[in-house]
Amino acid sequence: MLNAARLIFIIAIAVIAVASVNAVQAEETVAADYAPLPEFQVFGQPAAASDEAAIAELMRRFGAAWGSADVGGSVAAYTADAEWTNAFADVRRGHDALRQQFTHLFERFESGSMQGAGQGDKEASRQEMKRGRVSLRYLGDDAAVVHTYTESNWGVNREGEGLRRVHATFVLEKQQDGQWLIAHQMIMDARR
Repeated sequence: MLNAARLIFIIAIAVIAVASVNAVQAEETVAADYAPLPEFQVFGQPAAASDEAAIAELMRRFGAAWGSADVGGSVAAYTADAEWTNAFADVRRGHDALRQQFTHLFERFESGSMQGAGQGDKEASRQEMKRGRVSLRYLGDDAAVVHTYTESNWGVNREGEGLRRVHATFVLEKQQDGQWLIAHQMIMDARR
């Protein structure tokens, strides 16, 4: 069985391997606009051997749902009282609010009404889920923090800016049935 660091490393390599031509062409712009990323690191140890696989499965399931604009699947990855904050400090709490927000976002992705350079195509949510991993931190027996980033061409970009880097911090909570869910997500724009 793969340990969490190896599994996430393999996932990160796969993500890099399938990166778009736009990402390759914008590499110099990204490097100029953003601080370098640290090597992926795992802090602490999972309480149970099954935790690392369960966390990887949660992130895979969430990524697949978000990437296919599946509102129900995306919301199902969160606890009933989860808090979600976007890069503009818009806070949503609970499944009903998340469902409303994600429905609105996915409709905008599909309709082409997102603003900014390279916006409005149906690939917006798929690009968002081409996540790289920064860290995984186990906090006791039933909590973990996953720090990810994306580099994509959606969102409002400044004049001449290449890809936009966005970081997301996911606070995960282990449920009584052993399933892991997202209890809190904070999204941050990484521009200098």
